[in-house]
Amino acid sequence: MSYKKSFSLYERKHLKQFRQNINTAKNLADLHNNFSKTIYYLVSDALENEEVDDDIVRFNPESNNYFDFKDSFSSTHQDLLNFSDLENIIFRFAHATYDKYVRMKKFNDKTTSKVKRVV
Repeated sequence: MSYKKSFSLYERKHLKQFRQNINTAKNLADLHNNFSKTIYYLVSDALENEEVDDDIVRFNPESNNYFDFKDSFSSTHQDLLNFSDLENIIFRFAHATYDKYVRMKKFNDKTTSKVKRVV
């Protein structure tokens, strides 16, 4: 049995702000940016002493996992992705983003008017 490192502590740290950000997203670009920004902070926390690019992961609703890693990140951190729950955590954030993405695409006018009233 192999040892897996867990980053669920970082997931819980960023989850509340992430949900708030996607719930108040005004358009699809905001949704993409909120996802990327949250994952950047999550991975920065996970890789404590390493410099991290701000575009390591991007939201991709057409992908099976709903996100794509930057090639340079996935090749240099393959061990981290294989022996931790980081990819699963990113998937959960991406899935939540995808659900909001589908709602925004389907009910765009309704979503926009509700966001304007909340803010």
